[in-house]
Amino acid sequence: MRSAVALVLAIPLCGCSRDPQAAPAAPAGETRTAKVETRKAARPPRSMDVDVVRFRAALDRGRVDEARALLPLLEEKRIGTEDLLLRARLDALSGNAVDAIRKVETARKDAPSDPDVFATAAEIYAAAGKLDAGWEEERAGEKACGDAAELDRARACLWLSRSGGARKGLELLQGARTKDPDLPFTDRALSQAHLLVGKEDAAARKGPTALEHARLAASLDPDDVDARRFLSEALLLNGDFEGGVREIEALVEEGQPLGAELALLHKKAGIAALLEHDRERAIGHFAAARKLGLDDEALSTGARVLAEEAGARVDKGVEAYKAGDLDAARAQFTAALELDPDRIAAKNHLAVVEFKRGDLGAAIALWRAVLETAGKEGLELPEPVHVNLAKAVALSGDVEAARSLLEDYLVKHPDGRFTTETRAALDALPPK
Repeated sequence: MRSAVALVLAIPLCGCSRDPQAAPAAPAGETRTAKVETRKAARPPRSMDVDVVRFRAALDRGRVDEARALLPLLEEKRIGTEDLLLRARLDALSGNAVDAIRKVETARKDAPSDPDVFATAAEIYAAAGKLDAGWEEERAGEKACGDAAELDRARACLWLSRSGGARKGLELLQGARTKDPDLPFTDRALSQAHLLVGKEDAAARKGPTALEHARLAASLDPDDVDARRFLSEALLLNGDFEGGVREIEALVEEGQPLGAELALLHKKAGIAALLEHDRERAIGHFAAARKLGLDDEALSTGARVLAEEAGARVDKGVEAYKAGDLDAARAQFTAALELDPDRIAAKNHLAVVEFKRGDLGAAIALWRAVLETAGKEGLELPEPVHVNLAKAVALSGDVEAARSLLEDYLVKHPDGRFTTETRAALDALPPK
């Protein structure tokens, strides 16, 4: 996963600055653009070599290791000034803005009227938070080169670095892409522009447009976790709880530490499903939230719904058991425990079924869990679970362990409710 620093340096953005010195410079640059828009910049042809294209894409996505792995291939490409500018971007992405600017200055000597030189410098300065220097490069580039998509991209990135400049930045980026459909280093910038504008629309409760921007942000930069999380938020804002859950689930499956966020999202989706009278879907979401760590207090209404459903499953399981359908009973008791893992009756009933089916190991584990819970919570069980456990242990081949279980009960409960059953079970065991 890319670090926060890498994400910033992957593109010429530095976050929403409130630098009072940066704000007045932008409109002046925009005015000058109008005066020279008919003078088109003459720039060297951009290399379309497959390795160079891959290198640019790695830089745009902030994939430093991938870009470094490709770097030796550039030695053979003979792409002149562009080589220096790409290496400058890699330096900036790696946190070495000083060396990045040195390379830009070397490129400037070789190509003083190449708009890519000025644009690269402006974007590196923007990423470093030096917005005044960035605007100076933009103005110098406009004067030296005239109209160029690269300079529009640089202006856009400087606008995106200003508080409230997202819409202007998006407009400029879209214009730059129209001028030059193959303009590099725009996907990540466009993604961030759509993300910022989408968040503004979401704050204004403009659900449909917020969702449109969110989808574009995520599609332009699928590696951006923030963009995909915002897509989830936008889907929720538009009432699509299932879609919102899926987005975060996908991130969790990819290894993002968003389990707690997903749990709360499942709870919200469960409440929404209840309001839509879709109890089955609500139960699924509440159960998922519980598996992800929400306790009864955090689940609130969801915990009550799960308890009710678990109880209903236990009742259905008992009916199936009485009818002799062990498979159906097992399915119902298992489902009850998935909804409420601590339901002691479901564990006990399931243990009986597993014993009847011949799975002694499963029965023993379940009965031990029942006795452990009863002991911790001081519960009086309605049936001699320890006797059932002893029978299963004896049948598994450990007669002495079974004997110890029964004798232990008599020691601790000499006048207990199930002393008669316990003594009878002891008498049934083979003598020592």
